[in-house]
Amino acid sequence: MDANTDQQSIDEVWTLFQAADTDGNGVLSYDELHRILLAIGTPPEEVGVIWRACDTNGDGWVDFNEFFSWTFGETVVKQERMLGSVAVARRLYKRIRDQLGSRGVSAEALFQAADLDKNGQLGKGELVKMLMEFDPTLTDSVLEEAFSFVDDNGNGWIDVNEFTEVIHGKKQPWSMETQKVQVTCPYGSYPGSTVKITHAGSEYEVAVPAGVRPGEAFYADVQVAAQQPAAVTSQVEEVQVAVPYGYSAGHTLAIEHKGQTYNVTIPNGMSGGCVFNTQLQAPLVGANTAPVATPQDLQVTVPYGTYAGSTVTIQHAGQNYEVTVPAGYGPGQAFTTQVYVYAH
Repeated sequence: MDANTDQQSIDEVWTLFQAADTDGNGVLSYDELHRILLAIGTPPEEVGVIWRACDTNGDGWVDFNEFFSWTFGETVVKQERMLGSVAVARRLYKRIRDQLGSRGVSAEALFQAADLDKNGQLGKGELVKMLMEFDPTLTDSVLEEAFSFVDDNGNGWIDVNEFTEVIHGKKQPWSMETQKVQVTCPYGSYPGSTVKITHAGSEYEVAVPAGVRPGEAFYADVQVAAQQPAAVTSQVEEVQVAVPYGYSAGHTLAIEHKGQTYNVTIPNGMSGGCVFNTQLQAPLVGANTAPVATPQDLQVTVPYGTYAGSTVTIQHAGQNYEVTVPAGYGPGQAFTTQVYVYAH
């Protein structure tokens, strides 16, 4: 077990180890390991091979360090059976961090390479592509958890700060809270289908519940970050909408308000010539759009006591960044790294 192993991974494997250690003597016998392996679906003919791989010192027992090393040396599928997809996803980023350190590549550089459309954010497809290139054996459930683990605010996008915090093992997730949102069922939708909605600046997909018809309203629960770091740039405003002739309940109208276009679903009981009120998330006067990340090259001098693969905290343009010292660089030597600077 290396010194950089996170405590949560240790705790999760320890729980499994204790469950296997039925006599509580702190080590696993062949029979104890045999039982836990069969419980997670290991073919009986593989048990002997695994036993020899675990008992690295050949003393006839498997201690916790041996069991831990074997667990995370196994395939993703086996790890997932033993520990669950959340634990495997979290451990995945530790593996990436170790590889970046050994190659002298920064988390920021990896983010830039994964950002294929160069919009300063990673969508789910971009992150999945990057992770699959790192480990093609990852399962769909692990990939789903890996994305959710990084996407702190649940808006479906990953910015460079979210990404680097996870890669450096210093993620501080925002607490989430459940909010009820009123949704009008669009025309052409039906119970069981999904509807895309926007709430508090984030997009969500919610299922239309049983018994709801186009034009009827229902409430959906969405997860919203309770502590958002970004400044408030919008407010809820009530707008009056006149239904054009030829339109009826359930149809979607595109309306203009404060220079932005909104899609509004006509509520039940409304038809051509009728007027209804709706709420929009409108921009505040003078508020800017989301900040844009601009890459900048910086020269960094390696502090004394620091070595290749370790991280250095630097400050630039009023922001703190953690950069990895590349391979071949030592104390007193300078290297160039790229950071993303946000400007409104």
